[in-house]
Amino acid sequence: MDKKIYASVLAVASLAGIYGFYTSLNTPKIAKAAAVVDTQLVEQIDSTLNLSTANLLDDTEEQEEINNEDIFERMASQTNTINKISKVYGIENLSTNYTVHENVVRKNEFLSDILNDCNLSTMEIDDADKSSKKVFRQTKFKSDKPYFVLCDSENKAQCFIYESSPIDYVVIDFREGKAVSYNCQKEVETRLQTASGEIRGSLAGTLARNGLNTNLATALSKSFAWSIDFFKIKEGDKFKAIYEQQYIDGVPVGQGELKAAYMQHRGEDFYTFAYEQDKKTDYFDEKGRSVRKGFLKAPLKFTRISSRYSLNRFHPVLHQNRAHLGTDYAAPKGTPIMSVGDGIVLNAEYGRGNGNFVKIKHDGTYTTQYLHMSRFAKGVKKGIRVKQGQVIGYVGSTGLATGPHLCYRLWKKGAQVDPTREKSITYMTKTVNRKNAADYKKYVNEMTTALNALEYPIQQEDLNPNEYEEVAEK
Repeated sequence: MDKKIYASVLAVASLAGIYGFYTSLNTPKIAKAAAVVDTQLVEQIDSTLNLSTANLLDDTEEQEEINNEDIFERMASQTNTINKISKVYGIENLSTNYTVHENVVRKNEFLSDILNDCNLSTMEIDDADKSSKKVFRQTKFKSDKPYFVLCDSENKAQCFIYESSPIDYVVIDFREGKAVSYNCQKEVETRLQTASGEIRGSLAGTLARNGLNTNLATALSKSFAWSIDFFKIKEGDKFKAIYEQQYIDGVPVGQGELKAAYMQHRGEDFYTFAYEQDKKTDYFDEKGRSVRKGFLKAPLKFTRISSRYSLNRFHPVLHQNRAHLGTDYAAPKGTPIMSVGDGIVLNAEYGRGNGNFVKIKHDGTYTTQYLHMSRFAKGVKKGIRVKQGQVIGYVGSTGLATGPHLCYRLWKKGAQVDPTREKSITYMTKTVNRKNAADYKKYVNEMTTALNALEYPIQQEDLNPNEYEEVAEK
């Protein structure tokens, strides 16, 4: 009850009590006084009731106004949401009366589990399941990915939208009485961005510290993989890059192509430029030579060397000194292992000491071996041909190993050599076609001018530099 009304009622009750007391005393003087009180009581009650009624009417009208405002706000919000969904996902003629249910896929949840709560019959759910299989494999229905269900006034599903990535999505449309499924991509805007910095810690950590896209670390490591060993990146090395950044509705969602980059590593300058010829984009240096050489510098990305090639090393499992004719890379279990060059698989099997290993012959001179894998990549077996950079297995700790790592070994003419000391093996590499030489030279000059114009940002010492390394790893 309103506080003012409550106080008025108390006042009336008080007067009524006084009136009752006076009338109980049967004397002439007191009877006269009671009559006065009676008159006052009636007037007070009338006044109070009129005041209370007015207040109640005012409060009711005010509450109705508030309720109407809430309804209009909810309707406007719902309309805006439907219109945004229609625009982003390209779905036409959506009713603004639809209710939008937004959620994420739970672990071990399937399409049928979600649709079971959407007032659809078993036949309609089965129809949707069959329709979706034509455009989408439910084995790729991943947990924590967002989805939307648009329902009518009876809370029955009319549209289902599942985002497999920030760009790709699947739609199941029930509006025509039969499930129609299709996959599509959001409209993506691509802008050219620049980045530069002096490396402190790791490359990815430096990018995170400078507020840059950490995916750029992967792009740089790929384009410079044949000339720079990223396990040997050191404090003071520098980088500059021009790359594509993708946006959806003004929100950054992914990185596009690396267009041009420069790195200064151990005092030496390296350039790489993306250039399309023969309907294929590849990376070339400033002289038009392909940056792809015979071998990658390392078979893994973003890990560390835990043990080097040695003729006399204490073995952590056998507890004795013996030759260690390989290079150990510490990495989490399941990290992809790549072939450092094109070749033919000689072995893909289990060995007592080596665990699961793959051995690849690259030419008449060089052979490489990869030990202690947790498992082989799909299709990798003896006799198949693999390409440079192809994933052949995953880091593990099988065989004689104290923890997950890769032991990488290199043979040169039948003898094992130190992979980190062997100079990059140069096979025949592509160059820019003669007919494109003039165009490429002009392109390189433009990109080089743009790279040279980039300045290195002033970087503050961080109170907790490890924080940025953790961000980069994610």
